[in-house]
Amino acid sequence: MLTYRDSIQYSKMKPGLTKLVSAVTVVLLTAAILVLCGLGGFALGSATSATQAIRASDFLDSLGVCTHIIQGIDSPTSVEAGIRYLGVRNLRDDGTTNRRLVSALCSIHSATGVMVDELPAGGDLGGTQAQWEQLAACGALLAAEGPNEPNNFPLFYNGSQCSFNNGNGTFLPCAQFQAALYSMVRHDPKLARIPVWGMTEVGAEPDNVGLQWLKIPSGSNSSMPDGTQYADVANAHNYVQGNGSSGQTLEDNQAFWAESVDRGGSCVGCFDAHGEYWGGAGGSRSQGTWAKGYPINVLGQNQIPKVTTETGWNITKTPSVSDDMRGRLLTDVYFQAYRQGWSKTFIYLMFNNGGDRGFGMMDTPGRPTMLGQYIHNLTSILADNSSAFSPGSVNCSFSGMPSTGYTMLMQKSNGKYELAVWGEAFASRTPSTITINLDATYPVKVYDVTEGPTPVRQLGRVSSVQVTLTDHVIIVEF
Repeated sequence: MLTYRDSIQYSKMKPGLTKLVSAVTVVLLTAAILVLCGLGGFALGSATSATQAIRASDFLDSLGVCTHIIQGIDSPTSVEAGIRYLGVRNLRDDGTTNRRLVSALCSIHSATGVMVDELPAGGDLGGTQAQWEQLAACGALLAAEGPNEPNNFPLFYNGSQCSFNNGNGTFLPCAQFQAALYSMVRHDPKLARIPVWGMTEVGAEPDNVGLQWLKIPSGSNSSMPDGTQYADVANAHNYVQGNGSSGQTLEDNQAFWAESVDRGGSCVGCFDAHGEYWGGAGGSRSQGTWAKGYPINVLGQNQIPKVTTETGWNITKTPSVSDDMRGRLLTDVYFQAYRQGWSKTFIYLMFNNGGDRGFGMMDTPGRPTMLGQYIHNLTSILADNSSAFSPGSVNCSFSGMPSTGYTMLMQKSNGKYELAVWGEAFASRTPSTITINLDATYPVKVYDVTEGPTPVRQLGRVSSVQVTLTDHVIIVEF
């Protein structure tokens, strides 16, 4: 965060990239054409089955954006207007010991309800505690996040520097700070209920200080003690604009692979989750942390809780990816991330500015990019503020679902079901007409996030609906 992100910088260019088609890719490409309604286009089945909906408001609670108020780039007034237009519910910004700036974050929360993830105030533990207590007191504090990418932004703690330094530095001061931060939060009655999110870019460890674990296991051989607790939640910058070829042109299922903790996609190892808090037994860069191959031994997609505090795509250096295509891709990312168990996803960045031009959802509060328009459309379509109900279930199935198709069933507090179906045929551009078979007749409305917040089709009472998938989200309301 907080500076221009070039997808080919060393910190994101993980070693050992190869052009291989993984076994998982083969599974995806041979998926059955009849799938069940629910959390993904690859559930196999030959008959309808009841699918439990998730609350639409819970999904909306996962949506976040990065801002630059603390740096003095974004004005609080502009950010407040941006939150109102975009409809996202979380913002992430830098840390500060300036209470006036923290008060501005509280004011935005009071006006919009947005929750705030504020980074530590450098290596100042006391200053960090003060800013978080102030945010907690006004009800705005979302999480206690660890240091931001010390391989790119060195951190000083107790007079020592935490940095990568071309692989010759040390992350020990970061480890000591993160452990102290965790203890501080847990022993502060004003913060004790706040989840602690881990440090980002832990895979860059030049020395094994155990930051690749939430809690260091026994026999870790790390320089920090076994049993050291760093965080409650893993924290990744798994940019959908990956490394190598995946940072220049789009492939089919690009959002899927960016949200997977496996080493997959056509450019194996190009995406950024594997090798952070997820990896293997170590000993090689494909089986542990991505810089030095230190062991992790966390493999499952949902084995540990996780958040994404940065993802995005900068279109200024990728002429093959337009603002329109970026908008389609990143709205897919929001859905795909939730589908794959990421509880929060922050897109970088709210406003285009300076060296970060090309990332933004908006140029100014009154001038959204196409990405900003599409996010506004999806949050408007799904708008709901209540999770105080038990969502129902629906028996439904699909025919004609391609290997690039995905689904997620939601329900609003008014009882309406919202079925998101989206395609990720970003490279092949292959349209697929699918049939959604419902368990009864319903009045149906069909929305397209690229067209606007109002229905593109309204049907009478029907028991099946046909839609065409390519590379963006369609929402079927019934």
